Amino acid sequence: MRQDDIAAYLNAASQFLDLPIHPEHYEDVLTAFAVICSHAKHVMEFTLPVEIEAAPRFTP
Repeated sequence: MRQDDIAAYLNAASQFLDLPIHPEHYEDVLTAFAVICSHAKHVMEFTLPVEIEAAPRFTP
């Protein structure tokens, strides 16, 4: 995602969730979200075999 897209998503999500981001924290939250998006891209590129099934419940 481009930085502009991330900022637009962050603003929309913040309003939708009624979760204000204080101006002094905005740049740090934006940076953290950009890192999360970068990591998510790698996760989404990883293909799983068709025979993999989701566990109904995780039990440690």
